[in-house]
Amino acid sequence: MPGSPVCSRADAAAWPAAFEMTDWLGIPFVPHGRDYTGADCYGLVRLFYADVMGVHLPRLRGLVRDVGNPRETGPLMRGEAHGPLWRPVPDPAFGDILAFGTPALFTHVGIYLRPGLMLHTRTGTDSTPERYDSPIWQPRLQGFFRYKDFSYA
Repeated sequence: MPGSPVCSRADAAAWPAAFEMTDWLGIPFVPHGRDYTGADCYGLVRLFYADVMGVHLPRLRGLVRDVGNPRETGPLMRGEAHGPLWRPVPDPAFGDILAFGTPALFTHVGIYLRPGLMLHTRTGTDSTPERYDSPIWQPRLQGFFRYKDFSYA
């Protein structure tokens, strides 16, 4: 598994070339997981941000008893998306976060890879790329979010 950042935040154009998809395939879905032996959707984002983006996000572990319950995850995820670490963006770039759910409850997150493609994990599915513009995900897509310190010219 990846052990150190593979790219510099200052060189956004290098991210897709430096990113090795195979390093991120098959991480098992584990509720509250925060490492390569298993991760939930936010755990995968946290691992990705540490190893690819060079950013250490808060663990958020233990704040939700049941990661499968939207009434528990939704307010926390929406609050984080609109908190001080993130800002909404209309045009995503590699590494931005996709939020899914309803306007009031964000219940799932993925990592933007390129137009139409995200990396994510969910109950019953190990980490994998998937189309976010599919009939399953598009109706639930609530927006793209960028880490506050990143900007792309």
